[in-house]
Amino acid sequence: MGEHLIGSGATGINVGQGDAVSLSADGKTLAVSASNDNNRIGATWVYNLSGNGWVQKGNKITGSGYSTSTPLQGYSISLSADGKTLATGAFADNNGIGATWVYSLSDTGWVQMGNKLVGSGLIGRAGFGASVSLSADGKILAIGGSEDNGGRGATWVYALSNGGWMQMGNKLVGGGAIGDFGSSQGSTVSLSADGKTLAVGGPWDDNNFDRPNLGNIGATWIFTLSDTGWVQKDDKLVGSGGIGDIGQGFALSISADGKTLAVGGLNDNHRMGATWVFKLIENKWIQVGKKVVGTGGIGHSAQGFSVSLSADGKILAASGGDDNNQAGATWIYSISDTNWVQIGKKLVGDGGLAQQGGTGQGASVCLSADGKTLAIGGPNDNNRVGATWVYTTNSIITGLINTSEENILFSPNPTLGLITIRSSQTGNLEIYDTKGLLLKKLKTESLDQQVDISDLKAGAYLYRFKMIDGVKYGKIVKE
Repeated sequence: MGEHLIGSGATGINVGQGDAVSLSADGKTLAVSASNDNNRIGATWVYNLSGNGWVQKGNKITGSGYSTSTPLQGYSISLSADGKTLATGAFADNNGIGATWVYSLSDTGWVQMGNKLVGSGLIGRAGFGASVSLSADGKILAIGGSEDNGGRGATWVYALSNGGWMQMGNKLVGGGAIGDFGSSQGSTVSLSADGKTLAVGGPWDDNNFDRPNLGNIGATWIFTLSDTGWVQKDDKLVGSGGIGDIGQGFALSISADGKTLAVGGLNDNHRMGATWVFKLIENKWIQVGKKVVGTGGIGHSAQGFSVSLSADGKILAASGGDDNNQAGATWIYSISDTNWVQIGKKLVGDGGLAQQGGTGQGASVCLSADGKTLAIGGPNDNNRVGATWVYTTNSIITGLINTSEENILFSPNPTLGLITIRSSQTGNLEIYDTKGLLLKKLKTESLDQQVDISDLKAGAYLYRFKMIDGVKYGKIVKE
C-alpha cells in the first residue's frame, strides 16, 4: 500500500521509527514509535488513512514529566479499537523505574491524560512500560515491568475512572516461574477486547546455569478478571516442540474474545524462531497444532520476533526481524482445521535503504481486526532513520509465488457455481476468501474434475492447488 512511511519532525540520528506499531480495529489509524528519537527521549507518530493514502496527523507525540534524559518513550505502544486512545511505555524513565503515558484524541489533537503512570508496589528498576496493551474501548490498560524485583517481572492493570487512571489491585506475578534468573514477566502483555483476559509473557523463564546449551525456555501466563480481581488461569503455558534456547513469550497476541493466543519464541532452533498458538477449549488452554515456522527464511530469521492475530484469531502475522542478515520479513498464516497454513511467500517491503546492515523489517507487526491491513515496522531502515510498511489483503495476495510449471485451467472463470479443473496431475485444492480464510478443501480424483462453489457468495477468491511438483495460485471469480 504505497511507499513506506517516515514521520516528519524526527530529531537526531539513529531515531529508529518502527520500533513499535499499533493499528486501530478498522485499520485506518496507525501509531508508530521511535524510542531513540531526540537522543532517546522517544516519540510516537500517528497516521490516518485518507483517499490519498496515509497522512501524518499533527506533530510527533512526546509525554511531559519524564524523569531522566533518556526515558525511551514509545518503547511500547497500544491504540484502542477506535484509534482515539494511545498508550506509550517508557521502561527507562527515572533510571529504569519506568513510566507510561496515555493520550486521548480531541478536536485539536492528541492530549496527555494526566500525569505519567508509575505502578505501586514496584521493586527496584522495574522497567515499567516495557509493554502496554489497551482494551478495545481504551478503558483498561495493562503495563508490563519486566525488570521488577530483580528481573522476576510483574504486570499492572489500570482502569479509567472519572477521567483518571486507577490501578486495579496489586501487581500481577504469575505462579510457577522457575530458573536461576528472573522470568522477566511483563516483557509482553496482551489484553482481550473486553479487557477481562490478560496474557503475560516471560521469555526468560526456566533458565539454569547448569544448562548452558538450553538457555531460557520462556512461558506465558493467563489472568482473568473475576468479581474479586485478577486471577491466574491454569498453569503457565509452554509450547511443545521447542529446540534449545527458545524465549517463548517474547511476543504475544490474544484474540478479541480472549480464546486464541499466539506466542512468539524468536530463539527457537538456534534463532530460526517459531510461533505457538493456543486455544481455550472447554475452559482449558491447549496448544493448537505444531509450532509455526514459515518457509523461505534465510539464516537465523528469529521468527516470532513479533506476532499479531486478527480479532477472530483466524489470521496470524509473525515476523522474523533478523531474516536475511536483518533485512527482516513477515509471514502470514490462516487456520485450516488445527493447522496453520502459510499464505504466499514472506513479505519484505520495497523501498528499504539498508546502508548499514538490514532494515529490520518485522521488529514490530500489527494486524487490523479483520486481518486485511498489516503494519510492519523496520527501525533499522536507512541508517536507523526507520520506517513502517503497510499492506492490504490485495498487496499480500499479489506476493504469492507459483512453484509448479504445471499449466492448470479453471473453466469457466468467472463461474455461476460449477467450475472444472483441468491438469495433468491430481492435487489438493484449497479456496480462500480475500482475508486468507480457508473456505473449501478437497483432493482431486481425476485430471478433469468438476468442483461446485455455488454455495460461495459472489466475489473474488484465491485458490491454492498443491501437486507433487509444487504449488499454483490464482483467482476464481464467482458471479
